[in-house]
Amino acid sequence: MTMTDIPLPPVSDPLLKLLREYYGYKYVELHGKKSGKGFYTQHDWRRIQYGIELLDPDSRSILDVGVGPSALLNYLQLSKRYDQVTGIDLRRYSKQILVDERTDFRVMDATALAFEDDSYDTVVCMEVLEHIPGDAMSTALEELRRVARKQLIVSVPFDEPRPLPSYHHQYFDAARIAEVFPKADIRLLQRPHRKGWPWAIAIETF
Repeated sequence: MTMTDIPLPPVSDPLLKLLREYYGYKYVELHGKKSGKGFYTQHDWRRIQYGIELLDPDSRSILDVGVGPSALLNYLQLSKRYDQVTGIDLRRYSKQILVDERTDFRVMDATALAFEDDSYDTVVCMEVLEHIPGDAMSTALEELRRVARKQLIVSVPFDEPRPLPSYHHQYFDAARIAEVFPKADIRLLQRPHRKGWPWAIAIETF
């Protein structure tokens, strides 16, 4: 398995920059301060931008699995590039922000997706699988592949320092990535100045 090393450039996408500013404003509104991590780190915004750049330009429908505060979901909805955009999560995150009230968000378990086979051209699942315990992670991945018609994009923390935080139940090193994503194009997304461990992003096409 070959892994391509990718340095993450600063956010330059105009719509994503606007969303980053809006999320910063909402953080101050909710917490009364500008300091703190915010809803996303600057590294997270760069990772999201890279994920957007990977989207198949011919995709007309996208499923975002594990939306959290929903930055990517908002981007996809506001870009108006797609006929269908759906986001799901196990529950409605307390810090979720939906800019457009028409956004299709559903509470759903990734291990039991309520969609037909090949329902979406592209399925995106970023920073989710590490939170799913035991064999349920493999079940979730099977579901993602079942629903994706053309493309699946998944990101996970790579070679994360141990012991893992209590909310992470999966560890991904090179051997595990090769086992879980045997046919994927794997990229290692390096944080600026290599501060912290990278993300592994797997791109599968069907």
